Amino acid sequence: MARRRTTRRNRSVAKVEWLPADRTNRAPHDPITNERHTMITGSHVIIYSTNPDADRVFLRDVLKLTYLDVGDGWLIFGLPRAEVAVHPAEKSAHELYLMCDDISRFVADMQRHSIACDPVSEQAWGLLTRLALPGGSKLGVYEPRHSHPRAIKRATASRTQRAGVRKKRSGRR
Repeated sequence: MARRRTTRRNRSVAKVEWLPADRTNRAPHDPITNERHTMITGSHVIIYSTNPDADRVFLRDVLKLTYLDVGDGWLIFGLPRAEVAVHPAEKSAHELYLMCDDISRFVADMQRHSIACDPVSEQAWGLLTRLALPGGSKLGVYEPRHSHPRAIKRATASRTQRAGVRKKRSGRR
């Protein structure tokens, strides 16, 4: 299945380029183990709030995000599929932590790409390192100690429903 990639030349015009199916969603090849693996296994987004209890209730009851109580009412919410975009700005900034299964392997992978990582520090919630992005900001990556909330599953149409839609669009019933 071919996928499209959109590149922006300026803010109002986007160039769309279709990628062949064999160039999409390919995990990198590890030259040491001769395996394909994905280094990043998730992300941890932080919302700073002057009323965290109300925001937690909103995420839990209104948005109906899955959650895990890690103690004392501290909730960690599951998220659906995520993506990262990089936008131009006058000053580089972000608040994002990526998660991985093995911080030592991640740091070794970064070293093979000549990307320096800060020394791994032990936090109550996991093993943390930071690396500098090309734009100058630091990106935190950690191996979590906490359990993960159950992921949100996307609702999808059944094969029969999708086939019916294709027939209607093509004028057949």
